[in-house]
Amino acid sequence: MQIRARGHKLVKTSREVAKAWMIHLIEMADSRLFGRINSLYMVAKLPGKLCQLLNYPNTNTYFDNMRRREAKKKMISHFTNNWRDY
Repeated sequence: MQIRARGHKLVKTSREVAKAWMIHLIEMADSRLFGRINSLYMVAKLPGKLCQLLNYPNTNTYFDNMRRREAKKKMISHFTNNWRDY
């Protein structure tokens, strides 16, 4: 959401973060029915494509984590910019 609002079209990440995200998606798929069946949700029907989730099935956790990160950033920014007030 914020990526488009800021005019960005590409998200760059490190190999370590990409690998951690891939592992997380595999764990999510394996803990649900998604990882047990050959479906379009797992890109299983597309020849030559890696069988992995196309969507993120746990949006509540995702959005909760995003909100916590944003709140933490705001808190750090507030204290960094206003430390003399304390």
